[in-house]
Amino acid sequence: MKVLKAFFLGRSMREKVILLAFLFLAVAIWASAFSTRAQSFVSVYRRTGGTLAEQGMWLGKRESIEANAKKAISQLDPSLTLDGTKLLAEVNRIAAQAGLTSNVQADDTRDEHTSQFVVHSLRFTVRKADYATLVRFYLDLQRRSPYIGIEQFALQAEAANPAQLTASLRLSSVEVIR
Repeated sequence: MKVLKAFFLGRSMREKVILLAFLFLAVAIWASAFSTRAQSFVSVYRRTGGTLAEQGMWLGKRESIEANAKKAISQLDPSLTLDGTKLLAEVNRIAAQAGLTSNVQADDTRDEHTSQFVVHSLRFTVRKADYATLVRFYLDLQRRSPYIGIEQFALQAEAANPAQLTASLRLSSVEVIR
């Protein structure tokens, strides 16, 4: 430290000013980088704290969630659950009852297996339908709840005729494995 002090004091005033300017610039750059890292750390810390608080809340409600799940499962009739083929057939039947017989497409089927259930899902698209028919279809699907669920629903007007709509739904059903 004495060597640096002697080096600094042995310089002319102009050199001292330049050295102090470089030192100040280096400290400013370091402080800026430190500030950015500190803000990032505080942001991650707060987000993590929020996530932990939310997880703690859900873990605190574990007993009531499990009780509600057991109650829901006890009310579920395994004979009314649908496999992938029955889901497609039932959705097509509901669509036909609602008056959607043409411009209907079902694709992108998926199955997710667990130890007790198989969740079947499919994307169902209806093109060039009127609003009243889509509402009737939607309400008929809701009557089949909880055996048929709507995960996603997107509605878009046709470009050529805004009175005609395109509806895209992601539907799912749960099959109980016996």
